[in-house]
Amino acid sequence: MLRLSLYSRLPLMDSRHAGRCCLAVIVVQNATLIVAACYSRALPGPRYLGSVAVLLTEVLKALAVVACGVYSSGSAALQAELRTVCARPPFVAAFALPAACYCLHNNLWYVAVTHLDPVTVAVGTQTKVVFAALFAVRLLGKRLGKVRWAAISLLSAGLMLVESSAPSWQRPSRAASGAADGADGGVDRARGLLALFSLCALSGLAGAGLDTS
Repeated sequence: MLRLSLYSRLPLMDSRHAGRCCLAVIVVQNATLIVAACYSRALPGPRYLGSVAVLLTEVLKALAVVACGVYSSGSAALQAELRTVCARPPFVAAFALPAACYCLHNNLWYVAVTHLDPVTVAVGTQTKVVFAALFAVRLLGKRLGKVRWAAISLLSAGLMLVESSAPSWQRPSRAASGAADGADGGVDRARGLLALFSLCALSGLAGAGLDTS
């Protein structure tokens, strides 16, 4: 398959070092994404639409995947795989629900970073682990041992502690900047938290849906 042929071109690396490198990249990527998103939503002037940002992100992802596929296997192999996928509608439909969840997830992300500070967003997104575990138990029938349940409980307690002790965060007023959306610049923390926990729940549901596909 295309994915296997792409991986075969990657240099061999010890699994331990590869895991550490992946962890470092994910930490840097998530931290940069959260800080950049929160900062961009706090800038004076008209805000960009989150839906447009999501669309452009998906377009760039699609172009990157196509470019990697062509480089890895050639255009003929990529076209053959696309024809194979299009000829299997049930296979495509199986990914429709997870794709819809992730689409809504990405739009809610911009609602969350608009109304919450970067620390709350970074900590709150860890509830994805809790929701993933709950959906895995309820939808996939998986069993979690006592150690995993204890870890999930400890994570939940830590999240509630951080949230209860988090200081209030105020954005500078946008009224004087002539914002096109007419917002006064005040944050709605409840709305941001609702969007944050909703996107975490959607992430867990989408992950469970992909496991059942």
